[in-house]
Amino acid sequence: MIDDVESMGYTLVNWTVDPQDWRHPRARVILKRVEHANGKSAIVLLHDGLNRSADPKQENTVAALEEIISDFKLKNYSFVTIPQLLSDPDFAKDYRQLFRAVKVPAKPSR
Repeated sequence: MIDDVESMGYTLVNWTVDPQDWRHPRARVILKRVEHANGKSAIVLLHDGLNRSADPKQENTVAALEEIISDFKLKNYSFVTIPQLLSDPDFAKDYRQLFRAVKVPAKPSR
């Protein structure tokens, strides 16, 4: 599947850390789950809470983000775009191996 996507000129991108903020845990829980991503080059999946009027619990994600950014800065992490991250040869190699380790369902038979 990865080769098929890349042959069409696309780059497959997935997260490496999912704090499951869509389940609406408290901000502190989201922060703790992200703190466990203490490795280099994490891609953290967070939902933006844009529609807070329909789902006010998503404000926990917004509240956690300020602490997450402060925590990462204290650890001397930097914030980069996905293209910048994928241009790092070490990260790109490790990330591709991670995708290869994920089991992809076989193509359905016809």
